[in-house]
Amino acid sequence: MKERGSWFSPDLCTYNSLIHVLCLLGKVKDAFVVWEELKGSSGLEPDAYTYRIVIQGCSKAYLINDAIKVFTEMQYNGIRPDTIVYNSLLDGLLKARKLTDACNLFQKMIEDDGVRASCWTYNILIDGLFKNGRALAAYTLFCDLKKKSNNFVDGVTYSIVILHLCREDRLDEALKLVEEMEARGFTVDLVTITSLLIAIYREGHWDYTERLMKHIRDSNLVPIIIRWKDSMEATMKAPQSREKDFTPIFPSNRNFGDILGLENLTDAE
Repeated sequence: MKERGSWFSPDLCTYNSLIHVLCLLGKVKDAFVVWEELKGSSGLEPDAYTYRIVIQGCSKAYLINDAIKVFTEMQYNGIRPDTIVYNSLLDGLLKARKLTDACNLFQKMIEDDGVRASCWTYNILIDGLFKNGRALAAYTLFCDLKKKSNNFVDGVTYSIVILHLCREDRLDEALKLVEEMEARGFTVDLVTITSLLIAIYREGHWDYTERLMKHIRDSNLVPIIIRWKDSMEATMKAPQSREKDFTPIFPSNRNFGDILGLENLTDAE
């Protein structure tokens, strides 16, 4: 960053901004070059924010071993990691299928470092447990958190659980959770509705559509669903690659107009 004979000398804020932008763009290796320059020839020392953005960048880029190294260095230099740092590491470890390491880190976070877990922390844990084949543990944790208060679960938590119930063809339980979600004051968003729609189409459970349409009619989701419908139909009509083939999700003998048509049908009845 420095030029010979230049009067400009970047400060810590400049380094942090550049590292942050590079990480956002997915150029983590370039961010590490700037990181090493900051620690080496700049005469400056990274602060808590610097460590946080580097750890976040590594975790999102699946460079979890590099993230752990930076985390270790952070603690060695006496900088206390916050909830955001721990959340990033937990997410990276769980995505890397390092479930035991993630559980150990969570225990260290709570018991050793005394860092308070946020609702997002528990969302990461629940989603990670599901994706690592520990569905029972995930659902048990979800049920335990619900008993405490709304401070430990939110609409995202419900969406995560509903998605995985739909994948297991447990639509009745999923719809009951949608009703519970609304009763607790959480918004049933498009992500949740989409999970249910995909499960209904895939399994052919048309008897569940009336219950689902109630949540769509009672919310402001109809305009969003119309835009989503048009986007998905355009995507499916375009040339498909193996990575973006939605055909198995939505059978070709049905179309998205049926979803909105069901609302008019149930209203007429």
